[in-house]
Amino acid sequence: SSGINAEWSLRPGSSFLGNFGRISYLLRANVHRSGLHFATKQALPFSVVEIKDLNMLPSLNEGKTKCKEESAGKLCCASRPVVAELTINKQGFVSGEHILVSGTVHN
Repeated sequence: SSGINAEWSLRPGSSFLGNFGRISYLLRANVHRSGLHFATKQALPFSVVEIKDLNMLPSLNEGKTKCKEESAGKLCCASRPVVAELTINKQGFVSGEHILVSGTVHN
């Protein structure tokens, strides 16, 4: 049995699967041998976990706040606005780290 070794230099981003999209990778190989009328095909999905040094991105240590305001009803039947505000104490997290979310709702 003979083997083939190959190397590629790639810099793909980390794999991701979420509600609004995904980043995934698939390695496909087709082996054609002389004298044979068919090719051997293989596909292998794989994940990429990119290592980032969060110390090099100091802005990720800053908190983030999101505020949203909505009113129910229309014109003369409109209610006073409901305001929701959510805050996280930082934006960069490592795997397994707890995310503290605090919030307030004003009605």
